[in-house]
Amino acid sequence: MKKKIVNLSNNRLVGIILVLLCILLLVVVCISISKSIYSSRESNNEYIDYLKNKLEEASENNLEIVIYGGTVSENVDDTYKDQLVTDYTSYLNIVDYYGIKKSLTEDEFVNYSYVLVIPEIDDCSGTINRVEIDNLSGNKLDLNIKYDGSCGVCAPTYEIYFVPISKELNIRSINVTYNYIEENKNEYNCDDLNNNENFIDTDKPLIYLYPETQMQVEVKLGNIKDVTTTYPKYEDSWHILANPNGNLIDLKTGRNLYGLYWEGKRITDNTNLTEGFVIKKEDTISFLEEKLAILGLNEREANEFIIYWLPQLEENNYNFIRFLSIEEINEYMPLEISPTPDTIIRVLMEFKGLDERVEVKEQKLETPKREGFVVVEWGGSKLD
Repeated sequence: MKKKIVNLSNNRLVGIILVLLCILLLVVVCISISKSIYSSRESNNEYIDYLKNKLEEASENNLEIVIYGGTVSENVDDTYKDQLVTDYTSYLNIVDYYGIKKSLTEDEFVNYSYVLVIPEIDDCSGTINRVEIDNLSGNKLDLNIKYDGSCGVCAPTYEIYFVPISKELNIRSINVTYNYIEENKNEYNCDDLNNNENFIDTDKPLIYLYPETQMQVEVKLGNIKDVTTTYPKYEDSWHILANPNGNLIDLKTGRNLYGLYWEGKRITDNTNLTEGFVIKKEDTISFLEEKLAILGLNEREANEFIIYWLPQLEENNYNFIRFLSIEEINEYMPLEISPTPDTIIRVLMEFKGLDERVEVKEQKLETPKREGFVVVEWGGSKLD
């Protein structure tokens, strides 16, 4: 009997020891897993900071953290667009599919996958500007591709880029957004131009050139990203043979012209409605004839201005009318003209239809001198 009791006691002791060992092992495993998770998160955060820093450096120093793959036609399909390329074989399939040159090696897929992005770059000023991580949540990554563009003014091409993503992040889902960025860092996409209530059209700006002798002239629009339509088609600049009588020849097409035409969008969150003119519908023609002459337009230019805008102005009983200053126009759409003109006259009218007269402070206008090589531009915008 005693021997049996001793055996039972030993069995209990062994059981207790085994339980303690299991608990100890479980604690060790939990600590190890916690350290691994923490280390992984720390590694991921370090990589995100690293990538953000590198992408920031890329925008400043043109480093190749975003790897250029090649240019494809304007009719590119989006079969592989915004996809995460995880292996070299898939990459080679993409190279063959789009007919681009290889820019990555097999070794570069050991530690990294690559997001295939295809921004619509245009011939005016197109280039990828920078890539930013908007969000990383679990296995989902949001990327924001920022690039130069002009919303269809210049013929688009599509350029392929590969954004490296560490495989340690274990990314399974990618969301890519595309936005073009202006030089002044105001960012918006092409849909904003059509849908944002703070944008208004700048209609029918027409540029006339009057050199003293026949000469070749180059004309550049300073903020091409705000331009929506041009004629002749704008490609980096207009190259024109200009004559003293105002007749122009497009050196690219050989066509005869009398003006260079563009339209665009601009932000109007600070429009001045306290200074200008309130004009009755019946007085519109005489008002425009008088004020356009003061602003420096000759009779032909004023005639074309009035023909275009009169039908819209006469839809209203009254119109609030204001002419932007040359400083305001130059800030919105700088003109770069070579050779440099002696006189530049820019007239941009804003108007708003009214049911009845309101009182505003009368705007003072200045008359420029038309001398030497003269450039004239007129246009307008309807305020809602």
